[in-house]
Amino acid sequence: KMACDWSGACYSIYWTRASDDLVVTADYVTPELRVAQLIQGKRGSFAGASERFRLPVSGSGPVASVYKSGEPVFISEPATRIDLSRRDIAKEYGITSMGFIPCGGGVLEIGTSQGPWSSLPIRSMPVQELQEAFAKLGAKYAMLWEAQDGHFSVVADFVAASEAAARRSLRGDDKTFCSESRRVRLPAEGHGPVARANATGKVSFTSKPGQDQRLVRRSMAKEFNIHNMHCFPVSEGLVLECGVPANSTLTGNALAAALQMQCDISGAGYAIYWTDAGGELVVAGTYVTPARQAALLGQGKEGSFASAGKAFRLP
Repeated sequence: KMACDWSGACYSIYWTRASDDLVVTADYVTPELRVAQLIQGKRGSFAGASERFRLPVSGSGPVASVYKSGEPVFISEPATRIDLSRRDIAKEYGITSMGFIPCGGGVLEIGTSQGPWSSLPIRSMPVQELQEAFAKLGAKYAMLWEAQDGHFSVVADFVAASEAAARRSLRGDDKTFCSESRRVRLPAEGHGPVARANATGKVSFTSKPGQDQRLVRRSMAKEFNIHNMHCFPVSEGLVLECGVPANSTLTGNALAAALQMQCDISGAGYAIYWTDAGGELVVAGTYVTPARQAALLGQGKEGSFASAGKAFRLP
């Protein structure tokens, strides 16, 4: 999503190696392109249609070439490229330009159908910083700030689905800390965390940003209850900001890891994570140790106490 924001691409695809082939691990299509395709009567998308392809690592196409060389590749008029195995669907979906970028051990592909590019709009993505933000710090949002004409502006952002849903439920609108930050321009020579990270080349950490007088967005941070934020220097004039709201909850891999680790550390047979849903506490995740599962099966019992708890809603 952030690659599309930053580059102006209509879609993005992430290719990774599976045995001797490169396959689609994830893809994204902008809402604007989805609407345009529906109006045109087209079902699916170029990104979705690419999911059925397995590209040989030994091949000479752009995905394999970038994977092996580690160098970005830009192509125009992909429908005419003999070395592009997907040229027919590129023509079907009107793809006019494509870019391929080495990214986190795989290849990030971006492309557009809204007019050709003259060159590759971006040549990298802050993958390591994003991995640390979401996997280690439990971030619920990320923003990429770029310096232009003496000011930093947001050029890409991402909000976790759980956080967006929580904000919508609390506020009754679709505003987020990211959407409102897009309206702000920060002085490149300022004293806030974004400018500080860029100037020092070091990660800038801010606890309780709603109370930090140096922060231009402190009232905004207070409004959206941001608990802390980290700003990572990516390159000169480029900073990745990520943060955690005070009332955020665990989800995905972070939740799964936390549940299992609690059982490992405590010796418990199960763990349950409860979260607030409309004034009631409901089960958001469970974990039962393999030993406990085996014992239950030996007793002829299906399920577990943890799974049975999913039926309850506690005031």
